Amino acid sequence: ILFTYLAIISISVSDVAAYEAGRRIGKRKLIESISPNKTDEGLVFGLLFGSIFMSINFYINLNINLRYI
Repeated sequence: ILFTYLAIISISVSDVAAYEAGRRIGKRKLIESISPNKTDEGLVFGLLFGSIFMSINFYINLNINLRYI
């Protein structure tokens, strides 16, 4: 269950980061024929923040779980 919650929260963090980066600093369009408002910068920031969030949570949960073994 914990993994499911972390996955949902990670998707939300990634989505918000992509939206904000695309809105604030987005210049280059990603694929305009599919979605005209997506930007390269939004893609990069979304992947970056989602990965950072999951890495931090993995590290925290790994330390918690190892402590109780």
